[in-house]
Amino acid sequence: MKSDFFAPFTNLYPIQKTLRRELKPLNENFEHDPSLTALRNSEIPQRDEQREKDYQAIKPLLDELHNQFITEGLQSLESQDRSDFILFYQNYQKSKKNKADFSEKELKSLDEEFESRTKALRTAIGNSYAKLAELRKSNPDYVNEKGKPFLTQKNYKILTEAGVLGLLEKKYASEFRSYIRFLLL
Repeated sequence: MKSDFFAPFTNLYPIQKTLRRELKPLNENFEHDPSLTALRNSEIPQRDEQREKDYQAIKPLLDELHNQFITEGLQSLESQDRSDFILFYQNYQKSKKNKADFSEKELKSLDEEFESRTKALRTAIGNSYAKLAELRKSNPDYVNEKGKPFLTQKNYKILTEAGVLGLLEKKYASEFRSYIRFLLL
């Protein structure tokens, strides 16, 4: 009986492919693996650890920037779009709970309407983010001392570009300086 249970998982590949796909564990300190000597000597693990520490230090500022963008983007949505969707969603949830009251065709129609309304709301949110991104790019607070904008991407992608770090430095310059002084002590 056990052999029948495992039959779909065994003898699927020739032995050479099985050996080629073998998992090879790596040592945490890379001491005994001569093929990883170059990696150990290149200090990549130490740089990765430092990068992780730096990211954890700046993460609260990035989170705050993302939260501001999302909140402003959602608040700038047409209130009619939001209230229509909320009302429809509440009715949709009630209908789903009472499936016995509806035919299969009506439920399918309801699901299709839910999909179309969800898609429309997502499009409206995307358009709102695009407008907000354009406003942020043209905002004088979002340019460096040379007048060049920190942000160049469109939509929500402005939150993932390298210029965000320059923006954070300008916005939180005093906090950055105190953080750098703290690191140097």
